[in-house]
Amino acid sequence: MNREIQRHLDRAIRVDLFGKRTDLTLNAKLTALFGKMGPIRTQLEDWSQDQSSGRGERRGGTAERQRLRNAIRASMRDINEIARAMPAAEFPGVKEKFRMPITNAYHVVLAGARAFVEDAEPIKAAFIERTLPATFVDDLDALVTQFAAATAMKEAGRAEAVGSTAGLESAAANATKTVQELRSCMRYHLRNQPDLLAAWVTASRLERSRAAAKPAEEPPAGTGAGTGSGGSGS
Repeated sequence: MNREIQRHLDRAIRVDLFGKRTDLTLNAKLTALFGKMGPIRTQLEDWSQDQSSGRGERRGGTAERQRLRNAIRASMRDINEIARAMPAAEFPGVKEKFRMPITNAYHVVLAGARAFVEDAEPIKAAFIERTLPATFVDDLDALVTQFAAATAMKEAGRAEAVGSTAGLESAAANATKTVQELRSCMRYHLRNQPDLLAAWVTASRLERSRAAAKPAEEPPAGTGAGTGSGGSGS
């Protein structure tokens, strides 16, 4: 959740709590308006949790894809090194079939791994007798399958994060509209209760972001900005 949404959530919490004060007297309209803030607050909290979960899942899928790509390349390298030393007369074209991918791009590595699996299957006995594990073809194929699962996890997390972000923006907009309508009424409603009015103004204010609150930096010396009377002497 970014800082902007956090500011809206914080205000929604404050306004929701203010509307529940026992020393506050409200008419039916104000009661209805304050009643909207509880569900909006819940929406903001729920969407925030979903957004965090989605981003975490996406990061997890991304990290797993990287790990699996490295594992796939390591397995392919074992096959490649043995293939390069196999007699061409006995195994025609074997070196060309088991060339390593020229880049680390995911789609290139995966395409190469699938080709290794397909091409190694008919002659896997030759690789096994040259010390590769008896399951080396199945092991590489399993890594490719796991990569597909990691990709699905990454994309599911991305979809959840995007959807929850849209939900957060919608809920924040609803919160702003509701607070604006409340503010148009509460200043007059609390005109004779300055303590409550002051508390309301604080509760309903959307706090400034840190970036907005940061004072402007003075221009560096020598840029010609500022109020100094510099200039060349005559």
